[in-house]
Amino acid sequence: MVRVLLGWELGGNSGHLRRLGDIASCLVARGHEVHLALQRPTTIRLPAAWRDRIDLWQAPVWPGLWRSDGTRPLGEARAFGDVLANLGLQSADVFRGLLRAWDGILAAVRPDAVVANFAPALVAGARGRIARIVVGTGFTVPPTDGPVFPLFPGEEAPRLVAEEALLALVNRAMAGLGRSPLGRLPELFAAEAELPAVFHELDPHAAHRHEEPLPPFLPADLDAGAEKPPAPGRAEAVFAYLPASGLPLGAIDLLVALSRRMRVGAVVPGLDRDRAAQLVAAGVALSEHPRDWPGIRRDHGFMLCAGGMGTVSSALVTGLDLAILPGGIEQRLTARAAAAAGLGLDLGAMREPPERLADIIAARAADADRRGAVRERARSFRARAGDPASVVASRIDAMLRRNS
Repeated sequence: MVRVLLGWELGGNSGHLRRLGDIASCLVARGHEVHLALQRPTTIRLPAAWRDRIDLWQAPVWPGLWRSDGTRPLGEARAFGDVLANLGLQSADVFRGLLRAWDGILAAVRPDAVVANFAPALVAGARGRIARIVVGTGFTVPPTDGPVFPLFPGEEAPRLVAEEALLALVNRAMAGLGRSPLGRLPELFAAEAELPAVFHELDPHAAHRHEEPLPPFLPADLDAGAEKPPAPGRAEAVFAYLPASGLPLGAIDLLVALSRRMRVGAVVPGLDRDRAAQLVAAGVALSEHPRDWPGIRRDHGFMLCAGGMGTVSSALVTGLDLAILPGGIEQRLTARAAAAAGLGLDLGAMREPPERLADIIAARAADADRRGAVRERARSFRARAGDPASVVASRIDAMLRRNS
């Protein structure tokens, strides 16, 4: 029996859990023993029949994720090294502690292979000892063959932190545990297989890829009713999915302004009672529970979101036009890429007041010709969707056969 450890360290949205849940389910179905070491183990949703067949572990926590007394960000990241520094890669002691914590888990589990989802310390900890696969979005699986991480699209030097300094502290941590040093900082993500799962139009590192990425990990219900247009009178309605954590400035005012122009449905997880009451009073159909994608598509023709990769990709496959009000750096890059490819509006780049943004969205949603083009475009994205979890599982099987 093959024993596989799936690890997740960094990032905060539900896409990480969907990705690892899909891979875990696929591996269990093949008869493998699966262990999940997660940043937030209590939030994973697995098929009930398989919960007793998957062991859960608490992954080591980077100090940039602590709610209090954590590492403070240094500024807005311009390359992936800056992202790592903002998340806590600011001392050798921190990285040494992460490696030691993974050593304990690896010694207890004794996996034949590891799957690392935005988990650079796991990749480094398993280096030279265990077969590794790196999975994630285009953002969280950066290119590893250059001397440094490339600058993000649209960014210019200088970087926040010199990568030579970051590499030096990583290697001090590695040396303290008797490990061989890295030659370049991007080797933190180098593995036997590196598998970004993203539509290439949304990949911030598309210019540096040498192979086509996997299709993104998407919800299972996207195909249901995908060819059907919204119900009569609903094509100009907008559906907003904007998690309250990291809610961009002006998001509530934008929803209120939109409600004066068109029908608005919204899910805002974690929204406080006062702001929820403000939206309801303005006429926003606020739901406390997630909506299924066929229902969203039936009742709306337009999506307003914060730029999560899963949400944006699902909207493209489902046939919803897009406006993105981005929060973090990955969301800003996704919004920038979507706008550059003509797939949606990057509201963060417009720097307009909420009333003006509402006018722009309302005019776009009312464009019948564009709605038809968006539905036609969705057929192309659906044709490119697939089953990335099976690809990952097959790559694990192939690697272990070669090593046996």
